[in-house]
Amino acid sequence: MTAQRRDLTIEQGGDFLHEFPVTAADGTPFDISGYQAALQVRPFVGAPYTLLTLSTANGGLVLGTGWVQAAVPEAVTANLLPGAYVYDLKMLSPTGFASRWYQGACFVSPEVTTFDFAAPSPGLAPYTDAAGDPYTDAAGTPYTP
Repeated sequence: MTAQRRDLTIEQGGDFLHEFPVTAADGTPFDISGYQAALQVRPFVGAPYTLLTLSTANGGLVLGTGWVQAAVPEAVTANLLPGAYVYDLKMLSPTGFASRWYQGACFVSPEVTTFDFAAPSPGLAPYTDAAGDPYTDAAGTPYTP
């Protein structure tokens, strides 16, 4: 079987969930009971390090009849560097047969909003620059929403 091409986009700072269909040649759901799976994201094919590793062993991949679900929490995606990468999804059958089911580009899109939802909101805050200093008009009055 040839790995199917499916490009992914992970949004930096957001929860990532993606379901990969796993079907037989006739389109029926494929039973992957007892299988193991791993997905790695690397900067390029053959790179000596990974950006991200998901597996059934670490809980990043969950298997069901006819699907594999990849899940990456916001706490992890927040630390991914935006850019273009490559990935593939490999599975190992209970009999030891290894197969690659999916491959493609993996894009990490940059986060803009870094608001801490857990922190109490002080109400309408002034617009600030990266250092946290408020933007002001010519008279020195802070811009507010």
